Amino acid sequence: MNVLQNDISTSKENMRKKNYRLVTVILTLSSVALVYGNIYSLIAHTYAIGTVESICIVLNIILFFTLQIKKQYFDTVITIIATQYLLFFSFIMIFTKADDLKYIWIFTYPLLILYLKKENGLLWVYALIIAIALIKPLYHTYYTWYQISYIELCLIIITIVVKMYQNKIISDELLITKQYEQLKQYSNRLAEKQKLLLIQSRQAAMGEMIQMIAHQWRQPLSTITLQISNLQIQAVLSKITQEDILKALDNISNTIVYLSDTVDDFQTYFRQDREKQKIGVCDTIDKTIEFIKPRLVANKIKINIKCQNKIYIYSAINELIQVLINIINNATDILIQNRVADAVINLNAYKNDNDKVIIEIEDNGGGIDKQIIDKIFDPYFSTKGKNGNGIGLYMCKTIMQNQLNGMIKVANTKQGARFTLQLPI
Repeated sequence: MNVLQNDISTSKENMRKKNYRLVTVILTLSSVALVYGNIYSLIAHTYAIGTVESICIVLNIILFFTLQIKKQYFDTVITIIATQYLLFFSFIMIFTKADDLKYIWIFTYPLLILYLKKENGLLWVYALIIAIALIKPLYHTYYTWYQISYIELCLIIITIVVKMYQNKIISDELLITKQYEQLKQYSNRLAEKQKLLLIQSRQAAMGEMIQMIAHQWRQPLSTITLQISNLQIQAVLSKITQEDILKALDNISNTIVYLSDTVDDFQTYFRQDREKQKIGVCDTIDKTIEFIKPRLVANKIKINIKCQNKIYIYSAINELIQVLINIINNATDILIQNRVADAVINLNAYKNDNDKVIIEIEDNGGGIDKQIIDKIFDPYFSTKGKNGNGIGLYMCKTIMQNQLNGMIKVANTKQGARFTLQLPI
């Protein structure tokens, strides 16, 4: 959407620049024509026309430099040009002869005014046509009624043709604007759906996290229970000493600190903090593995990590952790589903020659069916039946593209599937 808005803004800016250039060309060409006419008038000793032409030249120069310095006066400059054309057209109808072709360029008046004055352009052309019609009865001219009628007809035909094309352009512009508004509304709805999907994804991840916390807490809680039971037994047998009590309390305290650290780690993950910061890729991977390690151990899945030292990215750490957890959990599901013996997940992180950080996650679960491999990033597409919601990998792609400015792709290998994440440094 932002790209579309930028394209439209750029298009409007280009149109303004185009209009500025057009007016500059109009002033330049009309000045050249007036200089030529001025020289001709001096040779022909038609000093009245030469004086008017000189005034128009000076006015064009002033308008030219005004437009270069103060572009906000664009509409005022256009109005002055229109007025100048109208008066000059009327003037030459009075003081020139019908066979004098040096003023033929003045017939561009309707085209320029209709283009530059937009909706008010037609009124200016009407004013010119009426002015020409009133010239013959009020002034003695070299033009016959036939010649004046011919000029009027030419102006009317030119105006009708230009106005037809102008209306077509306006109609197309209105259609484009309407389509843009519809696209904007659709984009807003899509953005809302993506937010909803992100919430659903995080809720699904939260459920998995609670299971992981349960796994991670089970052993420490058992340790605390065992320590308390030992103290109780020793107390019953009257064999308890001060040293035993202090040692047991110390072990219990250390275990409680471990449990507290675990809660802090999970709170950090669920915090809605998307501020980008410099993070170590290897540290982020280690933190991710700590989250999901109980599940891997419980299902006897081995994970091999190969991470190039001292590679850093500017990223939102929680978003990257969510992507890694989703992909590794998906690989774990496949390995469990296919009952793979010696199940392994290989994780490799490095910086390539293009200064991009690459994270590869590969399993030996047998790969993805070729008929669906191109659909696994689609929303609500799942191969897990009732156990899947089809938003995990879709959100991985969305987060990688929108939040992390990276990309994600998948390919089958000899033993399984490999997900490749590419992130900017």
